[in-house]
Amino acid sequence: MIISPNPTNGIISIKAKEACGKFTFTVTNTLGQIVMNESTALSGEKEFDMKGLVSGLYLMVFNFSGKRVVKKVIKVD
Repeated sequence: MIISPNPTNGIISIKAKEACGKFTFTVTNTLGQIVMNESTALSGEKEFDMKGLVSGLYLMVFNFSGKRVVKKVIKVD
């Protein structure tokens, strides 16, 4: 998974390096609290809105096709 821009001030774009079809992702803060959880399909590129989150470091965990990918995202104001 490729996430850009990173750091972000709100809208992030997610691209898969390989076809993954339907996937779920969870965003957690540094305390391990889930702040976003979604299940969606990915064909090409998808945008997600992080504007409602406070500035800080977040972990995005993607699950698809029996794989798990974890990415760090920095949210700035």
